[in-house]
Amino acid sequence: MKDRKDVFEMSISFGGWEFQDMQGCNLPQPVATAFSKAFEGFVGVQYVPVLYVASQLVSGNNYCIICKTTATTNPPMQGCKVVIIYADLEGNAHITNIHDVIH
Repeated sequence: MKDRKDVFEMSISFGGWEFQDMQGCNLPQPVATAFSKAFEGFVGVQYVPVLYVASQLVSGNNYCIICKTTATTNPPMQGCKVVIIYADLEGNAHITNIHDVIH
């Protein structure tokens, strides 16, 4: 029978998602511009677009992008998020929603 330390070490090594090596993608120019503007000054987590999923024409455009995330923790924590960005008709852009791809 394992002692408590062995059981604890086993429990923290199972159950978490192991993220694959996700390579950044090239966004179309208007989407790349909106992405850069929306993330200006964003700190604590690096967002790298890996899949441009969709756009929606509204009074401007909504863009849906899946991003690989890396939190500036020690050790760095990786994740995968869906990011929705709104770009208005004047060229401004901001993040309207960020949520996990997987929990």
